[in-house]
Amino acid sequence: MQDTPSPNHLQKHYIHFNENDFFMIKSLFFFLLLFTFKIPLNGQNIHYSSSNVHSHNDYEQDLPFYAAYARGFGSIEADLWAVDGELYVAHHRSEIEEDRTFQYLYLDPLLRQIRFNKGKAYPDGKKLQLLIDLKSPYHEALPILLRQLDPYRHYFDLNKNTDAIRLVISGQMPPPDRLHTYDSILTFDGLPEIEYPEKDWERVVLISANVQNFISWNKQESISGEKKIMLQEIIDEIHRKDRLIRFWAVPDTENSYEILMDLGVDYIGTDDPEKIECLLRWRK
Repeated sequence: MQDTPSPNHLQKHYIHFNENDFFMIKSLFFFLLLFTFKIPLNGQNIHYSSSNVHSHNDYEQDLPFYAAYARGFGSIEADLWAVDGELYVAHHRSEIEEDRTFQYLYLDPLLRQIRFNKGKAYPDGKKLQLLIDLKSPYHEALPILLRQLDPYRHYFDLNKNTDAIRLVISGQMPPPDRLHTYDSILTFDGLPEIEYPEKDWERVVLISANVQNFISWNKQESISGEKKIMLQEIIDEIHRKDRLIRFWAVPDTENSYEILMDLGVDYIGTDDPEKIECLLRWRK
């Protein structure tokens, strides 16, 4: 296919076209082509599976950890509060319950599966990411987390164990120029607007962004072509930097999942494991 003529070339023949007119025509042509031939926006034929699913607010499931793990999800999220030397799983501090600790709901079940699978997260060798969203300040929560993980650090050490679970710290994180000073078993969830020093950028493996900071996207809306282009530019920029990306605050609908897959997002977040599992089975 020949290159699209430049705006200057068009102006020589159609003086009444301005740059805005040209952009609208180009966008219309692009999306007619996209939906006619079903070409992914990023130009790649990505095969999505349960490994690309992020169990958002996983602790709110009837069976925390297991609802996502049984479906083979590649990423599981736990929000942690540090209280009196213990880590509790809850979205709000007022929701903390005595028996809902990180150790009980996540660490112990995960260790049981690793031992059962002879050192692997999943029996077939699929990788698992555990995203820890710190609700308490990092200087309170991280020392407790590292103390609990220390006896099992081999299972989380990506530098020494190819089967290790990737621990990603999110939420109330250390300053962007201090990430490199933390234990090597920890990686970090970055923000797209932050310019990290090189040695700290090496510890950032994932970029998470509130999609509403870039576009408005509500549950009843199938977003426009222009909004998709805006998101595609963000995704492509993160991929050029060799990092993974996920968006949050996206409507939890099948249509949204499909759009994110077409755009090439690495992790599709959901609060409804069954819904996205059904969609992935249908897409096979």
